[in-house]
Amino acid sequence: MDFIVDFVYSSVSTFILAYFIYMILGRKRKISIIILSIMFIYQIISVIQAFLIGFPIDSVILLFLYSPTPTIFAFFLFMTFTGGFSFAHVKRKKLKNLSNHIQTKRLTEIASILVVIFAVILAPISIFLLEEPNYLVLIVCIISFILGIYMLITVKKIKMEKVILFVGINKEKIYFYDIPKNALKVEVKDFYKNEMYIVDAIGEATLYQEDKKYEKHYLYWIGTGDKIDMKDEEVVELRSLVYKDYLDHFEKYHYKKVVFIENRNGTAEFVKEKLVK
Repeated sequence: MDFIVDFVYSSVSTFILAYFIYMILGRKRKISIIILSIMFIYQIISVIQAFLIGFPIDSVILLFLYSPTPTIFAFFLFMTFTGGFSFAHVKRKKLKNLSNHIQTKRLTEIASILVVIFAVILAPISIFLLEEPNYLVLIVCIISFILGIYMLITVKKIKMEKVILFVGINKEKIYFYDIPKNALKVEVKDFYKNEMYIVDAIGEATLYQEDKKYEKHYLYWIGTGDKIDMKDEEVVELRSLVYKDYLDHFEKYHYKKVVFIENRNGTAEFVKEKLVK
């Protein structure tokens, strides 16, 4: 019975922390997978050392069940829920659709707070309430706590979030939609309801300002030569855009994150870009 409790605790707590780290880092699996891999390697080394020292084989097997197995199970849960396994068709389809949603400032704040809370709750449990202190889970809790605090500080610097919608073969028309402060996610249908045209997500623009705070722009493009009536849509026409001269950085069928600095004269200076896909 104690084994089942320890197994469930280790598996679920490791999965939750890995998943929330994945959430606050913008649905990127890489960091969570690295953390899970480090945990697994550390635990496997402990099992191998026990075997080499001459522990009885039944004790080695028991150590394997207590130590790496919950991490393996947590990794399986994590990859399944984040669409990392090709055979998880249902979950992957749902998460593929979810990845097209905008992860808002509000959602990141909530996820960061939950990471901090879980880390604070799970850390003492891993030391005082289990039969043997799980120091590896404690280390993960500390890392998660630091990441959660860091993301909270970072997200507080976001002054405004907008959707920028380009219309036309050469992005001739520009529209914007102010993302509500309490919105947890934004879908295309929230700002553009006409299903006759395909709306492509083409990237994100981060616009830093002098006070070191910044705006986040989520960019979409309707690449058509048709004249589209936007009167019934939630977007408003934008007359000027400070990084308009750099729009060729954003291409169809690619998703880029581009960073700019806004100058006092109302122009933008290109800093860097990253191709996401």
